[in-house]
Amino acid sequence: MPEEITTARLRLRPLQFTDLSRYQAIITDPQVARPAGLAAPLTPAHVAAGLRADMRQPVAYALTAKTDGRFLGMIVGYTHSDVMGEPTTTAVDLGYFLAPNEWGQGLMPEALRGLLLALRQANSPITTFWATSQATNKRSQGVLVKLAFALIDDHVMAPSAGNLTLERHFLYCYQQPKS
Repeated sequence: MPEEITTARLRLRPLQFTDLSRYQAIITDPQVARPAGLAAPLTPAHVAAGLRADMRQPVAYALTAKTDGRFLGMIVGYTHSDVMGEPTTTAVDLGYFLAPNEWGQGLMPEALRGLLLALRQANSPITTFWATSQATNKRSQGVLVKLAFALIDDHVMAPSAGNLTLERHFLYCYQQPKS
């Protein structure tokens, strides 16, 4: 895994526990938590445990501003299980969050493009990226479409984090091009 990835405006570096306060501010913001399906309220202990778990994933980057190092968000590639429920080393389930005051500037597509390119150049074994989005989360769907993720299914029903009712999700997949 590349230690650091840079793009025109961003630096992606390993997610660290020192990111806790900004990580907490982002994932507990209702504008982020609700569309991401995160249960609220999240206690500080839950947030800290979540950060620790995210740091152990196959892909775990903090997005920072290249100019001043401000923490803007994160990209995490969670261990993916195959159809038999076995973990695989060639695919991840993608999760990403960006501070709401940074939305609408094209930062997340830029960060994800940088990540995909860096992984391909590093000959990473990770070649498949899965992502889900609540049907109502048009921003996230826009990011995935910009990056040529293929819509696999638009009727995935998953329990909501808050009240365990079923909510419609879209399932996307991206395959790295063969070199």
